[in-house]
This record gives sequence, structure tokens and C-alpha cells, in this order.
Amino acid sequence: SLYGQLSGAKGKLGFVAGLRLEHFDRDVVIAQPDESFNLNKLNLFPSFNLSYDLGRGLMAKMGYSRRIERTTTFKMTPFPEREHSETLEQGDAELLPEYIDLIEAGLVKSWDDNSLFVTGYYRHVDNVINRVNTVFNDTILNRIYTNVGVARAIGMELGGTFYPAKRWKVYFGGNIFN
Repeated sequence: SLYGQLSGAKGKLGFVAGLRLEHFDRDVVIAQPDESFNLNKLNLFPSFNLSYDLGRGLMAKMGYSRRIERTTTFKMTPFPEREHSETLEQGDAELLPEYIDLIEAGLVKSWDDNSLFVTGYYRHVDNVINRVNTVFNDTILNRIYTNVGVARAIGMELGGTFYPAKRWKVYFGGNIFN
């Protein structure tokens, strides 16, 4: 992969923009039966962040990023495996990676060493990997990992960092989303 980043400021406005070019070539080779599954991808992952100083310790921010989440080998192993007496698990050698687009906007209030923040976000995920359950027989569930489509989340995160005493740092955070 190659990555470039540009950052700067103009008055009260700050910015960071980045672009990552990534190539990956994944081979899943099965010995018995003799099969091979190849995934060859070239992707661009842009990101940018803007911040604006509103004065009096208040900062507005917004950003966008595109990321990739690759699956584990376990989820690509296409052989049924006994998870426990009631469940068989099986992967998919042709699983696609998840692609995540994230848009955020928020405010940060700082004073002394303390800070509070609130951030709203929207997340869109393509090629979501989920477990799909089917009945193997009357007492055993067959669980298969597969790409199931698109997922979306919209939410808000709230948090803060405080220093109530000389050697104490308190952080709290919460997230509400749908």
C-alpha cells in the first residue's frame, strides 16, 4: 500500500486529507478437494477531517473515512466444524472484505486539561459478514459465515476527560445508535 497525507490550517480552519492506495491478493487453497479461491483487489481509501475553532475552547469538527475490514481465516474455512454438540460451523472461502464508509460531525469543549465531546455519525458497511443459521437436523444447527449485504448505523457518541485530583484522570463515554 501507499499512503499520502496533507495537513494545514488557514486561520481558524484546520484540515487533514489522506489517500491510501492498497493492493491485496488473497489465495485460499484447499488440499482435499484440490480447489483454490483467489481475490485480487486494488482499492482507494480516502479520508479527510476539518476542524474549526469557534473560540472560548469550543471546536467544531467533521470528517469522512473509508476503511476495509478483512475477515479471519476461521470464517473462510469451508469445512463443517463441530462448535459444540448442537452446532456445526462452516466458513466461506469466497468471503469478500467489509468496506466501511464513516461520516462524523461534532463539537469539543476544552478547558484547562478537561474536555467534553459530542459526535454524531453515520456508518455504511458493504459486504457485511454475518452468521446464517439453518437446520442441519432435528438437534443440530448449521452456522455458515457469508456476505449478507449492507448495514447502516446512525448514532451519537458523548464523552469527556477530567482531572479531578493531581494524579487522577477520569474518562467517561457513551454511545447511542440505531
